[in-house]
Amino acid sequence: MKITIVYRYFWPDTPPYASMLRDMSKWFVDAGHDVEIITAQPAYKPDAAIPIQPWKETVHGVKIRRVRLLNERGRSFVKMLNAGLFVSTAFFMVLFGKKRDLVWTATIPPVLQAFALMIASKMRGAKFLYHMQDIYPEIASASGLISKLFPVKLFRILDKMTQKRAAAIVVLSEDMKQAIKARSVNVNNVAIINNFSLILNDEKTSNLAKAPIKGEPVKFVFAGNVGRFQNLTALVKAFSKISNDEAILNIIGEGRAKSELQDFVKSNAVTNVSFYNHMTSSAAFEELCKCHIGVVSLSPNIYKYAFPSKVLTYMAANLPMLAMVEKTSNLSKMLSQRKLGATVEWGSQEEEILESVKTLINDARLGNMRPSEAIDIYHQNSARDKWLALLNELSESTQYQAPMLDKA
Repeated sequence: MKITIVYRYFWPDTPPYASMLRDMSKWFVDAGHDVEIITAQPAYKPDAAIPIQPWKETVHGVKIRRVRLLNERGRSFVKMLNAGLFVSTAFFMVLFGKKRDLVWTATIPPVLQAFALMIASKMRGAKFLYHMQDIYPEIASASGLISKLFPVKLFRILDKMTQKRAAAIVVLSEDMKQAIKARSVNVNNVAIINNFSLILNDEKTSNLAKAPIKGEPVKFVFAGNVGRFQNLTALVKAFSKISNDEAILNIIGEGRAKSELQDFVKSNAVTNVSFYNHMTSSAAFEELCKCHIGVVSLSPNIYKYAFPSKVLTYMAANLPMLAMVEKTSNLSKMLSQRKLGATVEWGSQEEEILESVKTLINDARLGNMRPSEAIDIYHQNSARDKWLALLNELSESTQYQAPMLDKA
């Protein structure tokens, strides 16, 4: 098939999805597809100082076209203007460009980009694939990121229109699929293909996380945004009641709650909780491999609209997990059924968290949880096989049909 993928940030830009698209587009070319990427110059993190890339180039057989945008220089209003400029430019490039069989985009910027490209693809007689990394506007509402004045109903209507006209919708979990169904959208064209770890462990097996040796404290690690909605205060309070010889907690990253947590640790003389600055993905992975248990936290209802990518990174590092999330979530069920960790309800107090932490300490010492062996969940090869099967079905039909067992 002739495929056009539209996403503003593409490798060597820094978001994880930019690197995912690099790998995925190469898979598709290797499988015989003609792949074009419509993107822009790297700008996701200005301080990354990525040099200007060619406006047109072909890398690993993938044709890359970068559109010109305004210089943002940290100005938020220019960033918003660029989002609209990119969407409108991509719309006309699809509408008046070469005939394509499939147009593909993801969920950033939310709703409007997918809606515009769905219209352009339909006008050109191309199929449309909607890769939903998140479900908007629901996730923004659940996160408290939008005000009551935000046109939530309008955005939901537009997104429903996009979903109903897509040849395929790809989500990351069964929970996300059910969230789409809750919109009264037929989910027969919804495929569940989770993301994959961007760091392969194939050649680093000897360096992966191992069970703690006798006499060594069990090392827990939280890596990511140290925000106010991750219940980290209760987690730190739970660790304040554990001896240094029993367990320690490392917190890697930045966020609004970091200074408050540091103040609590200092004022209460907590000696088994340490803080680390933001690291590159490779440096962070090395640190993860020195630990024994990974911590992931999702604020209420978020599991319905997204899947935390750090879970896949933890698994690649062979880290079992403590998940602070609803036990009704697919993530909680996966950890329980595959014996990959334990769940405590988000919002639990330190006593409940402490109980789960102590259970995991015992499990970690036994060494019977080995997430890196569950390669069907996080490995690139598993994701590649699912994507190629989906594209093969789309090339032979007008719409993807979910397998009977997946149909709701």
